[in-house]
Amino acid sequence: MAISQRAKESVMALIMTTGNRMVFHSIHALNWTKT
Repeated sequence: MAISQRAKESVMALIMTTGNRMVFHSIHALNWTKT
């Protein structure tokens, strides 16, 4: 159980970092198209 919990946490962290990066890039692209 503990191993699966840690695996789940690491996967969630990976998704969070990837998601934040995607959001950052999309906001950056939106700012580029605005100007």
